[in-house]
Amino acid sequence: MNCKMKTIVPVMAVLLASSCTKNLIDKELQPINGTLKAAVATNPLLSYTKLEQTGTLRLSIPRADMGITASNGKIYFAGGTNMQAYVQYTPDTALIITGGHQSIIDIYDTATQTWGQANLSSARTDVSAVTAGSKVLFAGGNLLDTVNIKPGTNPKIKAPRAVATTTVDLYDTNSKQWTVASLSKPRYGMSGAAIGNKAYFAGGVDSAGNYQKIVDVYDATTNQWSTIPLPYGMKYSAAVARGNEIIFVSNIIQILNTINNTWTIHSVTFAYFQTIATLLNDKVCIADRTSHVVGNVNDKTFVEVYTTLSANTSFINLPTPRTGVGLGSIGNKLILAGGGDISDEHQTADIYDDVTHAAVTVPLTSGGAMNMQSVTVGNKLYMAGGRRYPLPTRRVAYPGMIDVFELKP
Repeated sequence: MNCKMKTIVPVMAVLLASSCTKNLIDKELQPINGTLKAAVATNPLLSYTKLEQTGTLRLSIPRADMGITASNGKIYFAGGTNMQAYVQYTPDTALIITGGHQSIIDIYDTATQTWGQANLSSARTDVSAVTAGSKVLFAGGNLLDTVNIKPGTNPKIKAPRAVATTTVDLYDTNSKQWTVASLSKPRYGMSGAAIGNKAYFAGGVDSAGNYQKIVDVYDATTNQWSTIPLPYGMKYSAAVARGNEIIFVSNIIQILNTINNTWTIHSVTFAYFQTIATLLNDKVCIADRTSHVVGNVNDKTFVEVYTTLSANTSFINLPTPRTGVGLGSIGNKLILAGGGDISDEHQTADIYDDVTHAAVTVPLTSGGAMNMQSVTVGNKLYMAGGRRYPLPTRRVAYPGMIDVFELKP
Protein backbone atom coordinates (compact mmCIF):
# COMPACT_ATOMS: atom_id res chain seq x y z
CA MET A 1 0.00 0.00 0.00
CA ASN A 2 1.45 3.36 -0.99
CA CYS A 3 1.85 5.85 1.84
CA LYS A 4 1.37 9.54 1.27
CA MET A 5 3.66 12.06 2.87
CA LYS A 6 2.08 15.24 4.15
CA THR A 7 3.59 18.70 4.34
CA ILE A 8 6.07 19.35 7.11
CA VAL A 9 4.37 21.25 9.93
CA PRO A 10 6.38 23.77 12.01
CA VAL A 11 5.54 23.94 15.70
CA MET A 12 6.36 26.21 18.64
CA ALA A 13 7.41 25.25 22.14
CA VAL A 14 5.90 26.67 25.33
CA LEU A 15 7.99 26.60 28.51
CA LEU A 16 6.54 25.06 31.66
CA ALA A 17 7.92 24.93 35.20
CA SER A 18 9.43 21.79 36.76
CA SER A 19 10.47 20.68 40.25
CA CYS A 20 13.23 18.40 39.02
CA THR A 21 16.98 18.71 39.58
CA LYS A 22 19.61 19.46 36.98
CA ASN A 23 20.90 16.75 34.65
CA LEU A 24 24.62 16.79 33.87
CA ILE A 25 25.08 14.08 31.26
CA ASP A 26 24.52 14.48 27.54
CA LYS A 27 24.20 11.55 25.15
CA GLU A 28 26.93 11.48 22.55
CA LEU A 29 25.75 12.33 19.05
CA GLN A 30 27.82 12.94 15.96
CA PRO A 31 27.14 15.56 13.27
CA ILE A 32 26.83 13.93 9.85
CA ASN A 33 26.00 15.99 6.74
CA GLY A 34 24.67 18.85 8.80
CA THR A 35 22.35 16.76 11.01
CA LEU A 36 22.82 14.86 14.22
CA LYS A 37 22.90 11.11 13.97
CA ALA A 38 23.60 8.51 16.62
CA ALA A 39 26.91 6.70 16.22
CA VAL A 40 25.82 3.14 15.36
CA ALA A 41 28.34 2.11 12.69
CA THR A 42 30.89 0.96 15.28
CA ASN A 43 28.44 -1.01 17.40
CA PRO A 44 30.26 -4.30 18.10
CA LEU A 45 26.97 -6.15 18.61
CA LEU A 46 26.31 -5.91 14.87
CA SER A 47 29.03 -8.51 14.30
CA TYR A 48 27.50 -10.96 16.81
CA THR A 49 25.54 -13.77 15.20
CA LYS A 50 24.08 -15.92 18.02
CA LEU A 51 21.11 -14.98 20.19
CA GLU A 52 20.50 -17.53 22.94
CA GLN A 53 18.22 -17.60 25.96
CA THR A 54 20.46 -17.78 29.02
CA GLY A 55 17.95 -17.84 31.87
CA THR A 56 14.96 -16.28 33.57
CA LEU A 57 14.39 -13.70 36.29
CA ARG A 58 11.32 -13.01 38.41
CA LEU A 59 9.60 -9.73 39.28
CA SER A 60 8.81 -9.14 42.97
CA ILE A 61 5.13 -8.70 42.07
CA PRO A 62 3.79 -10.40 38.91
CA ARG A 63 2.28 -7.76 36.63
CA ALA A 64 1.82 -6.33 33.13
CA ASP A 65 1.72 -2.89 31.48
CA MET A 66 4.76 -1.55 33.32
CA GLY A 67 6.95 1.41 32.48
CA ILE A 68 10.39 -0.04 31.64
CA THR A 69 13.64 1.78 30.99
CA ALA A 70 17.36 1.36 31.67
CA SER A 71 20.16 3.62 32.91
CA ASN A 72 23.82 2.86 33.66
CA GLY A 73 23.28 -0.89 33.49
CA LYS A 74 20.23 -0.86 35.75
CA ILE A 75 16.73 -1.76 34.55
CA TYR A 76 13.66 -0.14 36.10
CA PHE A 77 10.38 -2.08 36.01
CA ALA A 78 7.84 0.46 37.28
CA GLY A 79 4.18 0.26 38.23
CA GLY A 80 1.85 -1.89 36.14
CA THR A 81 -1.16 -3.97 37.06
CA ASN A 82 -2.09 -7.45 38.22
CA MET A 83 -5.79 -6.69 38.49
CA GLN A 84 -8.33 -9.43 37.88
CA ALA A 85 -11.92 -8.41 37.28
CA TYR A 86 -14.61 -11.00 36.69
CA VAL A 87 -18.35 -11.41 37.18
CA GLN A 88 -19.68 -13.50 40.04
CA TYR A 89 -23.29 -14.56 39.58
CA THR A 90 -23.96 -16.19 42.97
CA PRO A 91 -25.01 -15.40 45.58
CA ASP A 92 -25.21 -11.81 44.23
CA THR A 93 -24.34 -10.65 40.75
CA ALA A 94 -21.24 -8.53 41.17
CA LEU A 95 -17.93 -7.57 39.63
CA ILE A 96 -15.16 -9.16 41.67
CA ILE A 97 -11.83 -7.35 41.67
CA THR A 98 -8.59 -8.80 42.98
CA GLY A 99 -5.11 -7.38 42.68
CA GLY A 100 -4.77 -3.87 41.31
CA HIS A 101 -2.39 -1.21 40.04
CA GLN A 102 1.09 -1.17 41.54
CA SER A 103 3.56 1.45 42.79
CA ILE A 104 6.57 -0.87 43.09
CA ILE A 105 9.71 -0.28 41.00
CA ASP A 106 11.88 -3.37 40.70
CA ILE A 107 15.46 -2.33 39.88
CA TYR A 108 17.75 -4.95 38.39
CA ASP A 109 21.52 -4.33 38.29
CA THR A 110 22.77 -6.19 35.23
CA ALA A 111 26.40 -5.97 36.36
CA THR A 112 25.98 -7.47 39.84
CA GLN A 113 22.83 -9.44 38.96
CA THR A 114 21.14 -8.14 42.11
CA TRP A 115 17.75 -6.53 42.78
CA GLY A 116 16.72 -3.32 44.51
CA GLN A 117 13.39 -1.57 44.94
CA ALA A 118 11.80 1.86 44.98
CA ASN A 119 8.25 3.16 44.71
CA LEU A 120 6.31 5.49 42.47
CA SER A 121 4.59 8.35 44.29
CA SER A 122 1.26 6.75 43.33
CA ALA A 123 0.20 3.28 42.19
CA ARG A 124 -0.58 3.29 38.49
CA THR A 125 -0.38 1.38 35.22
CA ASP A 126 0.34 2.44 31.61
CA VAL A 127 3.27 4.58 32.77
CA SER A 128 5.64 5.96 30.15
CA ALA A 129 9.26 5.37 31.25
CA VAL A 130 12.19 7.18 29.61
CA THR A 131 15.86 7.79 30.47
CA ALA A 132 17.31 11.18 29.51
CA GLY A 133 20.94 11.69 30.50
CA SER A 134 21.21 10.86 34.20
CA LYS A 135 17.46 11.21 34.81
CA VAL A 136 14.96 8.36 34.83
CA LEU A 137 11.38 9.54 34.30
CA PHE A 138 8.08 7.74 34.91
CA ALA A 139 5.36 9.90 33.36
CA GLY A 140 1.58 9.86 33.58
CA GLY A 141 -0.43 6.69 33.98
CA ASN A 142 -3.81 5.28 34.94
CA LEU A 143 -4.63 5.46 38.67
CA LEU A 144 -7.88 3.43 38.42
CA ASP A 145 -10.99 4.33 40.38
CA THR A 146 -12.77 1.40 42.02
CA VAL A 147 -15.33 3.50 43.91
CA ASN A 148 -18.75 1.84 44.07
CA ILE A 149 -17.22 -1.55 43.33
CA LYS A 150 -18.42 -3.70 46.23
CA PRO A 151 -17.91 -7.44 45.68
CA GLY A 152 -21.10 -9.41 46.18
CA THR A 153 -23.43 -6.40 46.51
CA ASN A 154 -23.37 -4.55 43.19
CA PRO A 155 -26.03 -5.90 40.80
CA LYS A 156 -25.25 -3.26 38.15
CA ILE A 157 -21.67 -4.49 37.78
CA LYS A 158 -20.12 -1.07 37.38
CA ALA A 159 -16.65 -1.35 35.85
CA PRO A 160 -13.58 0.37 37.29
CA ARG A 161 -13.00 3.83 35.87
CA ALA A 162 -9.75 5.03 34.33
CA VAL A 163 -8.22 8.07 36.03
CA ALA A 164 -5.40 9.78 34.16
CA THR A 165 -2.67 11.58 36.10
CA THR A 166 -0.17 14.37 35.42
CA THR A 167 2.38 12.91 37.82
CA VAL A 168 5.98 12.44 36.69
CA ASP A 169 8.34 10.69 39.11
CA LEU A 170 11.98 11.53 38.39
CA TYR A 171 15.07 9.78 39.72
CA ASP A 172 18.51 11.38 39.43
CA THR A 173 21.04 8.58 39.13
CA ASN A 174 23.86 10.97 40.12
CA SER A 175 22.38 12.49 43.28
CA LYS A 176 20.22 9.42 44.05
CA GLN A 177 17.32 11.79 44.72
CA TRP A 178 13.63 11.47 43.75
CA THR A 179 11.50 14.45 42.74
CA VAL A 180 8.01 14.87 41.33
CA ALA A 181 6.92 17.03 38.39
CA SER A 182 3.75 17.36 36.31
CA LEU A 183 2.75 16.87 32.69
CA SER A 184 0.85 19.67 30.98
CA LYS A 185 -2.28 17.49 30.93
CA PRO A 186 -3.32 14.31 32.79
CA ARG A 187 -3.09 11.25 30.57
CA TYR A 188 -2.06 7.62 30.29
CA GLY A 189 -1.03 5.34 27.42
CA MET A 190 1.57 7.80 26.10
CA SER A 191 4.61 6.85 24.08
CA GLY A 192 8.02 8.07 25.20
CA ALA A 193 11.57 8.31 23.89
CA ALA A 194 14.71 10.36 24.49
CA ILE A 195 17.49 11.97 22.50
CA GLY A 196 20.42 13.09 24.60
CA ASN A 197 19.17 15.09 27.58
CA LYS A 198 15.62 15.53 26.28
CA ALA A 199 12.70 13.20 26.96
CA TYR A 200 9.55 13.27 24.83
CA PHE A 201 6.11 12.07 25.98
CA ALA A 202 3.47 12.05 23.23
CA GLY A 203 -0.25 11.53 22.95
CA GLY A 204 -2.16 9.39 25.42
CA VAL A 205 -5.75 9.77 26.62
CA ASP A 206 -7.41 11.61 29.49
CA SER A 207 -9.83 10.10 32.01
CA ALA A 208 -12.72 10.47 29.57
CA GLY A 209 -10.85 8.61 26.82
CA ASN A 210 -10.11 11.69 24.69
CA TYR A 211 -6.99 11.39 22.55
CA GLN A 212 -4.44 14.10 23.35
CA LYS A 213 -2.59 16.03 20.63
CA ILE A 214 0.43 17.15 22.63
CA VAL A 215 4.06 16.24 23.29
CA ASP A 216 5.59 17.12 26.67
CA VAL A 217 9.36 17.65 26.46
CA TYR A 218 11.67 17.56 29.47
CA ASP A 219 15.15 19.10 29.15
CA ALA A 220 17.32 17.57 31.86
CA THR A 221 20.08 20.13 31.30
CA THR A 222 17.90 23.18 32.00
CA ASN A 223 15.39 21.38 34.24
CA GLN A 224 12.58 22.85 32.12
CA TRP A 225 9.48 21.46 30.45
CA SER A 226 7.99 22.55 27.14
CA THR A 227 5.16 21.37 24.90
CA ILE A 228 4.91 20.71 21.19
CA PRO A 229 1.58 20.24 19.35
CA LEU A 230 1.11 16.69 18.05
CA PRO A 231 -0.51 16.64 14.59
CA TYR A 232 -2.68 13.58 15.36
CA GLY A 233 -3.79 12.34 18.78
CA MET A 234 -2.88 8.76 19.69
CA LYS A 235 -3.23 6.21 22.47
CA TYR A 236 -1.09 3.18 23.32
CA SER A 237 1.34 4.23 20.62
CA ALA A 238 5.06 3.51 20.30
CA ALA A 239 8.11 5.76 20.01
CA VAL A 240 11.68 5.15 18.87
CA ALA A 241 14.60 7.55 18.61
CA ARG A 242 16.62 7.46 15.39
CA GLY A 243 19.35 10.04 14.89
CA ASN A 244 17.78 13.45 15.48
CA GLU A 245 14.24 12.10 14.99
CA ILE A 246 11.59 10.73 17.33
CA ILE A 247 9.30 8.43 15.38
CA PHE A 248 5.85 8.00 16.93
CA VAL A 249 3.80 5.09 15.59
CA SER A 250 0.09 4.35 16.01
CA ASN A 251 -2.37 4.16 13.11
CA ILE A 252 -0.10 6.72 11.51
CA ILE A 253 3.63 7.47 11.60
CA GLN A 254 4.46 10.93 12.96
CA ILE A 255 8.13 11.89 12.75
CA LEU A 256 9.44 14.77 14.85
CA ASN A 257 12.66 16.43 13.74
CA THR A 258 14.05 17.51 17.10
CA ILE A 259 16.49 19.99 15.56
CA ASN A 260 13.83 22.33 14.12
CA ASN A 261 10.63 20.88 15.69
CA THR A 262 8.96 20.01 12.39
CA TRP A 263 6.77 17.03 11.56
CA THR A 264 6.65 14.57 8.68
CA ILE A 265 3.64 12.25 8.38
CA HIS A 266 3.43 8.77 6.81
CA SER A 267 0.68 6.18 6.84
CA VAL A 268 0.86 2.52 7.87
CA THR A 269 -0.71 -0.41 6.07
CA PHE A 270 -2.73 -1.86 8.95
CA ALA A 271 -4.74 -0.45 11.83
CA TYR A 272 -3.06 -1.00 15.20
CA PHE A 273 -4.85 -0.84 18.54
CA GLN A 274 -1.84 -1.01 20.86
CA THR A 275 1.26 -0.33 18.83
CA ILE A 276 4.74 -1.50 19.77
CA ALA A 277 7.89 -0.70 17.84
CA THR A 278 11.63 -1.25 17.97
CA LEU A 279 14.61 -0.06 15.94
CA LEU A 280 16.42 -2.79 13.99
CA ASN A 281 19.44 -1.06 12.48
CA ASP A 282 17.73 1.80 10.57
CA LYS A 283 14.38 0.00 10.33
CA VAL A 284 11.40 0.86 12.53
CA CYS A 285 9.70 -2.50 13.12
CA ILE A 286 6.01 -2.27 14.07
CA ALA A 287 3.67 -4.81 15.67
CA ASP A 288 0.48 -4.91 17.75
CA ARG A 289 0.51 -5.92 21.43
CA THR A 290 -3.29 -5.99 21.69
CA SER A 291 -4.29 -8.60 24.24
CA HIS A 292 -7.13 -10.85 23.15
CA VAL A 293 -8.16 -14.15 24.59
CA VAL A 294 -7.02 -16.67 21.96
CA GLY A 295 -9.15 -16.79 18.85
CA ASN A 296 -8.29 -13.40 17.37
CA VAL A 297 -8.74 -13.55 13.60
CA ASN A 298 -6.15 -10.80 13.15
CA ASP A 299 -3.18 -12.92 14.23
CA LYS A 300 -0.23 -11.90 12.06
CA THR A 301 2.84 -13.68 10.72
CA PHE A 302 4.69 -10.47 9.88
CA VAL A 303 6.11 -7.23 11.25
CA GLU A 304 5.55 -3.98 9.37
CA VAL A 305 8.74 -2.06 8.61
CA TYR A 306 9.32 1.64 7.98
CA THR A 307 12.60 3.10 6.68
CA THR A 308 13.57 6.49 5.32
CA LEU A 309 14.40 4.98 1.93
CA SER A 310 10.79 5.01 0.76
CA ALA A 311 7.40 6.45 1.65
CA ASN A 312 6.15 2.85 1.64
CA THR A 313 6.26 0.29 4.43
CA SER A 314 7.36 -3.31 3.87
CA PHE A 315 7.08 -6.52 5.85
CA ILE A 316 9.24 -9.09 7.62
CA ASN A 317 7.64 -12.53 7.41
CA LEU A 318 7.88 -14.78 10.47
CA PRO A 319 7.08 -18.45 11.11
CA THR A 320 4.35 -18.09 13.75
CA PRO A 321 0.97 -16.28 13.69
CA ARG A 322 0.79 -14.18 16.87
CA THR A 323 -1.26 -11.50 18.56
CA GLY A 324 -0.44 -9.74 21.83
CA VAL A 325 3.29 -10.15 21.21
CA GLY A 326 6.38 -8.85 22.95
CA LEU A 327 8.76 -7.13 20.51
CA GLY A 328 12.45 -6.30 20.87
CA SER A 329 15.73 -5.99 18.99
CA ILE A 330 19.43 -6.38 19.71
CA GLY A 331 22.28 -6.22 17.21
CA ASN A 332 20.96 -7.62 13.93
CA LYS A 333 18.29 -9.68 15.67
CA LEU A 334 14.55 -9.03 15.95
CA ILE A 335 12.51 -11.04 18.45
CA LEU A 336 8.76 -11.56 18.77
CA ALA A 337 7.93 -13.38 21.98
CA GLY A 338 4.88 -15.05 23.45
CA GLY A 339 1.44 -13.91 22.38
CA GLY A 340 -1.11 -16.31 21.00
CA ASP A 341 -2.97 -17.42 17.90
CA ILE A 342 -6.46 -18.65 17.10
CA SER A 343 -5.95 -21.88 19.04
CA ASP A 344 -3.86 -21.11 22.12
CA GLU A 345 -1.11 -19.04 23.71
CA HIS A 346 2.49 -19.41 22.56
CA GLN A 347 5.40 -20.55 24.70
CA THR A 348 7.89 -19.65 21.98
CA ALA A 349 9.64 -16.73 20.35
CA ASP A 350 10.48 -16.05 16.70
CA ILE A 351 14.00 -14.65 16.12
CA TYR A 352 14.72 -12.92 12.80
CA ASP A 353 18.21 -12.15 11.48
CA ASP A 354 18.39 -8.88 9.53
CA VAL A 355 21.53 -10.01 7.66
CA THR A 356 20.53 -13.50 6.54
CA HIS A 357 16.76 -12.74 6.51
CA ALA A 358 16.18 -16.11 8.17
CA ALA A 359 13.89 -16.72 11.14
CA VAL A 360 13.80 -19.49 13.73
CA THR A 361 11.35 -20.39 16.49
CA VAL A 362 12.71 -21.13 19.98
CA PRO A 363 11.02 -22.14 23.26
CA LEU A 364 10.68 -19.60 26.09
CA THR A 365 11.94 -20.89 29.41
CA SER A 366 9.33 -18.79 31.23
CA GLY A 367 6.49 -20.39 29.29
CA GLY A 368 5.68 -17.10 27.57
CA ALA A 369 2.83 -14.64 28.04
CA MET A 370 0.72 -12.09 26.22
CA ASN A 371 1.85 -8.44 26.22
CA MET A 372 5.46 -9.02 27.25
CA GLN A 373 7.71 -5.92 27.26
CA SER A 374 11.38 -5.74 26.28
CA VAL A 375 14.46 -3.73 27.17
CA THR A 376 18.03 -4.14 25.92
CA VAL A 377 21.16 -3.52 28.01
CA GLY A 378 24.57 -4.27 26.53
CA ASN A 379 24.50 -7.64 24.82
CA LYS A 380 21.37 -8.85 26.64
CA LEU A 381 17.68 -8.47 25.92
CA TYR A 382 15.11 -8.85 28.68
CA MET A 383 11.51 -9.83 27.82
CA ALA A 384 9.35 -9.19 30.88
CA GLY A 385 5.94 -9.55 32.50
CA GLY A 386 2.67 -9.92 30.64
CA ARG A 387 -0.56 -11.91 31.03
CA ARG A 388 -1.81 -15.42 30.51
CA TYR A 389 -5.35 -16.69 30.00
CA PRO A 390 -5.14 -20.32 31.17
CA LEU A 391 -7.81 -22.94 30.65
CA PRO A 392 -10.46 -23.75 31.65
CA THR A 393 -11.70 -20.33 32.82
CA ARG A 394 -9.46 -18.11 30.66
CA ARG A 395 -9.32 -15.84 33.70
CA VAL A 396 -6.27 -13.57 33.48
CA ALA A 397 -3.11 -14.57 35.34
CA TYR A 398 0.24 -12.80 35.66
CA PRO A 399 3.37 -15.01 35.55
CA GLY A 400 5.81 -12.23 36.53
CA MET A 401 8.74 -13.78 34.66
CA ILE A 402 11.58 -12.27 32.62
CA ASP A 403 13.25 -14.19 29.78
CA VAL A 404 16.90 -13.22 29.30
CA PHE A 405 18.51 -13.48 25.86
CA GLU A 406 22.23 -13.00 25.26
CA LEU A 407 23.83 -11.98 21.97
CA LYS A 408 27.12 -13.77 21.38
CA PRO A 409 29.87 -13.75 18.68
